[in-house]
Amino acid sequence: MAEGRKEVLGEGNVLSISEKRLMIEKFYGSHVPSQIDVHPPDVVKTKGSGRRLSRLEKEMREMSRPGRKCGKCGEVGRTGKMVL
Repeated sequence: MAEGRKEVLGEGNVLSISEKRLMIEKFYGSHVPSQIDVHPPDVVKTKGSGRRLSRLEKEMREMSRPGRKCGKCGEVGRTGKMVL
């Protein structure tokens, strides 16, 4: 690692940009492309993607769900937290 760092930094010698580029290309084993094609990302719409429900629709959805069963007394529906 230290050897590669000395090679890239040049041990105090100032290297030109083209010399550094050649060293890096030799190190990675591939050439830098002459033209880079970057496309902008697709527009993503994230706000307001949910559907708003009316009060009646919310109540109908709640009524259609099966109620929860109490683990202590076995009743279905709303029960107090402390059932003895």
